[in-house]
Amino acid sequence: MTSVILFNNGASDGFVGIAAPSLTRIIPIDLAVNFYGRGACNVVVGAEGILGQKLSGQGLAFIVAGGSEKS
Repeated sequence: MTSVILFNNGASDGFVGIAAPSLTRIIPIDLAVNFYGRGACNVVVGAEGILGQKLSGQGLAFIVAGGSEKS
């Protein structure tokens, strides 16, 4: 699992292009929205077991969702 953090130190807005590495979806999550009284949580189940990452802060986070998506 990888994480990429991008900062814009410039005076004007910037843009970033992102793409999924396979047949998956890129899902934007508004971190200002409260999910069940907690911050958004990304849980990954794989060969390594269950991995979790907590997302917090302001703005949007973009996650790559493979497999089935539950809404």
